[in-house]
Amino acid sequence: MTGTPFGDVTYNFQVGNGRATFSQGVASPEDVRFSESWETALAVNNDTMSPDEAILLGHVTFTGDHTKLVAAGDVFALLDSIFEEVRALTTFA
Repeated sequence: MTGTPFGDVTYNFQVGNGRATFSQGVASPEDVRFSESWETALAVNNDTMSPDEAILLGHVTFTGDHTKLVAAGDVFALLDSIFEEVRALTTFA
C-alpha cells in the first residue's frame, strides 16, 4: 500500500498446507501481488468505492499468477467472516 501515514507498507497473505497466515513484509514465494494507494484502501473500507470498482478503474493493480488466486477462492470465502471482524475493528489515523 502506498502513501500511508507510515509510508509505503507491504503485507502478505499465504495459503497452503491447510493453513492461512497474514503478516507484514513481502511473501516468499510471492505468487500474486495487489497494490493500492492509502486513499483507495480508505474508500473501499468506508464503502465509498467497491472493491470491484477499485479494480476496474485501475486503483488496485494485480500482478502474478491469477490461476493461483482463483484456486484459493474457497479459502477466501471461508475466511470472510474473520476479515469482517477485522474490518469492524480497524480504524484509520
